[in-house]
Amino acid sequence: FKLEIIIFFFFFLTRFLFLKISGFDNFELQLDSYWYSEQSDEVLKGNFNLARPLFIPAPFFSYFQALVKFIFSSHWMSALENLQILISSISGIFFYKLSILLFKEKQTAILSTILFCFYPVTLWWVGTFAQEIWFQSFLIIFFYYFMRSLEENSLKLLVISAIFFSLTFLTKSHILLFSVFIPLIILVKR
Repeated sequence: FKLEIIIFFFFFLTRFLFLKISGFDNFELQLDSYWYSEQSDEVLKGNFNLARPLFIPAPFFSYFQALVKFIFSSHWMSALENLQILISSISGIFFYKLSILLFKEKQTAILSTILFCFYPVTLWWVGTFAQEIWFQSFLIIFFYYFMRSLEENSLKLLVISAIFFSLTFLTKSHILLFSVFIPLIILVKR
């Protein structure tokens, strides 16, 4: 448990410092950030239609951003930035736990977690107001619970993994392509 707290604070501090030192604002690294903000404003006005000219985006982030705007009002950007650092830091703990499950060796798990902590794309996305950091975090947590459910043959853990898979799907719908393999993996494992 002590190591998990250290991982959390290491991830949190790394991401916080990156955001403060890099100087990027929350919108400039991905143009989608602007229309997510517009969509969340529309949700707050009661317009729940998320359709875009070329596609319908997964709903989680637009609705979540609207909720953050509603709760934190004029301080919503600081709150959302901190929530994204928080979820990214929590996913660091789950990345470590998943690494333990996969590699079965604490040193390898620690090394992979350190490498993931400084993974440039994750640092890049953590302060960007888009769905990427949420998708990545939910996906890591899903894989952890899914792998544990296979190892322990636990229905409870499988249900938890299904909840996180659902959140992952609601964040970026292309993960549905992977869903075909989930029952196959379960059948092969048994």
